[in-house]
Amino acid sequence: MKRTIGLVLFIIMIFSFSACNGTGNSKNSMDSSNSEVSLKESDNTSTANEGKIYDSTEAFTCKEVEGGVTITQFKNYDYIEYDKIIIPSELEGKKVVGIGDLNQSSRVLGAVFGNCEVVIPDTVNYIGEEAFSGAKGLAKLSGGENCKTIGKHAFMNCENLVEITFISNVTTIADGAFTGCTKWKESR
Repeated sequence: MKRTIGLVLFIIMIFSFSACNGTGNSKNSMDSSNSEVSLKESDNTSTANEGKIYDSTEAFTCKEVEGGVTITQFKNYDYIEYDKIIIPSELEGKKVVGIGDLNQSSRVLGAVFGNCEVVIPDTVNYIGEEAFSGAKGLAKLSGGENCKTIGKHAFMNCENLVEITFISNVTTIADGAFTGCTKWKESR
């Protein structure tokens, strides 16, 4: 009798837990009070045939510079592996003209994991010092047709980077921009 009651209670507990969890996908169900610290996949990504895409402004921070704003951080606190990250062309109502800082080291998109393509808007004129440094999951950069400058160590240790579609448009590449990019060097 005790075994039967215990089993029934266990089954009720399992069903109660499943019902409280909503979708049953604990990775995507986050406390709304924690939205400042975490990315929410449900609103910010698409899971079409091409895989997980981050296409939102919520995880990007910026600072004002001449001509617009520059991206200062991509917050990926949950270490989500995206297939594609699309950088917005506008933040806080201003045109995104850069990623990072040309005169100061600032790791902006180091939190890129998996095998990811990052799409840079054509509004971007430069990629700053160490902007993508350590982004081990960065495989491809596309867009960015107006990017003319790549800063010092901008892609340092991006060991999986193999393609930059706009590289022929870049007029200034600082020393060490591709230090530790073993696949990039192999593909050149």
